[in-house]
Amino acid sequence: GVLRNLRLLMNTGTLAGTGKFVILPVDQGFEHGPARSFAPNPPGYDPGYHPALAVEAGCNGYAAPLGFIEQVAHKYAGELPLILKVNNSDSLGGPDAPCSALTSAVDDALRLGCAGIGYTIYPGSGLRNQMFQDLRDLIREARAVGLPTIVWSYPRGAGLSKEGETAIDVVAYAAQIACQLGAHVVKVKPPSEVVFQEAAKKSYENIPIGTLMQLLREIAAAGQETDRRAGRLHLRRVHRPLQRDHRRGADRRPQLRARVAAEAGRDQRDPERVRGRPGPGQEGALG
Repeated sequence: GVLRNLRLLMNTGTLAGTGKFVILPVDQGFEHGPARSFAPNPPGYDPGYHPALAVEAGCNGYAAPLGFIEQVAHKYAGELPLILKVNNSDSLGGPDAPCSALTSAVDDALRLGCAGIGYTIYPGSGLRNQMFQDLRDLIREARAVGLPTIVWSYPRGAGLSKEGETAIDVVAYAAQIACQLGAHVVKVKPPSEVVFQEAAKKSYENIPIGTLMQLLREIAAAGQETDRRAGRLHLRRVHRPLQRDHRRGADRRPQLRARVAAEAGRDQRDPERVRGRPGPGQEGALG
């Protein structure tokens, strides 16, 4: 069930057993178009290139839209945890109220042997309530068949500036929303020290946010379990820089391997950095 698949994710790859995740997501072709995403590194056009990269680099899992997962599930299901990204958006419209379309279903994930589903929400969008409702329904459906849900919670909308999208109060709010909806793992952007909401500034007067570790603690506090089954928070730190590098071209396998190894090495040098190790009855881990 859900616990088994979460443990599979947590105990795969170089970071197995540390309570951390490095998941390689490849939805750029859908989001930005094939040439922008893969032309600088033509092997990226091959759907099999990306899961092979994830395995070689020691990632915990691989997330992608339906088309890519359909092409590789027969080879990697059971070897590499696959996460079906069930909603996606394109860059052709660019609406002020972003909202990704449902592009696959829980049944597809089950049929393809996936270890979980993935979904993106945009807190701050004018269409956020529809996304929240869709996510709540998907989480319930996925849980019923034993699949955890990984949520990308990215603040975005007409009322948020670029600075506001990564402000500590906004990112913490986005993490809280995803956990309240029942996500098992939440991915957010690294926060800045900016406090964007006027209503939140007084609340942050006595909260230390001057260092990266203090910022991460505040986000982690926002992502604490909201009920027995709620998820934990995973800050994306490794794979996003890789995605930017990938669009610039060249084979990035050595860089991804190095990033994963660096995470594991820091844990060995400083055991206090390892938090949320899986134990009996745990459903998620703090990354």
